[in-house]
Amino acid sequence: MKTLILLLPLFSTHTFAVTLEVVGPCSETAVIEVEYDISDLSQSVGFYSVEMFTAFDIPFLGTDGGMNSIINTPTGKKAIEKISETKMRAHGWCYQVDGFEPAAMTNNYFFPTKTSHLRWVFGYSTFDGDIFTGIGEWTGYCDPTYAVKPAQFCQ
Repeated sequence: MKTLILLLPLFSTHTFAVTLEVVGPCSETAVIEVEYDISDLSQSVGFYSVEMFTAFDIPFLGTDGGMNSIINTPTGKKAIEKISETKMRAHGWCYQVDGFEPAAMTNNYFFPTKTSHLRWVFGYSTFDGDIFTGIGEWTGYCDPTYAVKPAQFCQ
């Protein structure tokens, strides 16, 4: 998987800059760090995510409701990691605002301040059970993929 590296300084003379950080599947070091001026706190995190990815030419698939792919990460079946006949990991994008992981879609969550920090992390949940019937247990929520570095993403 090719990764876009875009590192811009996280300092600014702007008063209302949200910082955006994107952490990919293979390292806890951000592959993208940028600042973006916002003036309207009534717009959602999802709205601003789409706006920032577009403004900085960061490849993404998604909407203001959530991201399927950022920096060309796989989606669908290609984002599933088979561990064994009874265990798999489903990988995808999770977000945090000011270190907090909201239990809301991005189009229903809003920045608390105009200087908040938005962090997108490629993460996973684990399913243990019968993969064919779906009977089993999901564990973990947005555990960072870089902690396990699956070969299918990190060769």
